[in-house]
Amino acid sequence: MGETVIYSEDRERRLRLVLGAVVAFGVLLALLGLYAALGSGGEYTRFGTALVIAAALVLTSGVVALRSLPSRGRNAKTATVVTGVLVLVVGMGLAPNFLGVVVIVLAIAVLLLALLKDDPDLLDGA
Repeated sequence: MGETVIYSEDRERRLRLVLGAVVAFGVLLALLGLYAALGSGGEYTRFGTALVIAAALVLTSGVVALRSLPSRGRNAKTATVVTGVLVLVVGMGLAPNFLGVVVIVLAIAVLLLALLKDDPDLLDGA
């Protein structure tokens, strides 16, 4: 008894692209956090540590969602929605600057792709 297919192959491809951008954002966030924590001479250590923790959460969630995506089932949908919500929360923390606005748009894209109903004609195996 196989898992029910929720996403079409086209939706999976689009989600893979957006989740790749989420992982790239997580790497960027980790690098910025490390620079702030270690390269600021102690002035921004707490801020840098918070960025590194947020980056670890975003990276972990994004990689888990990417790894579960080939099944195109309920687990993939759950992981993708959790990733979208987590990126939205991180983006709201960064909202006073331009990077935060871009991240919020990225999170909304992940959530829309994850939650909108797929065309039944595109689903194979359902």
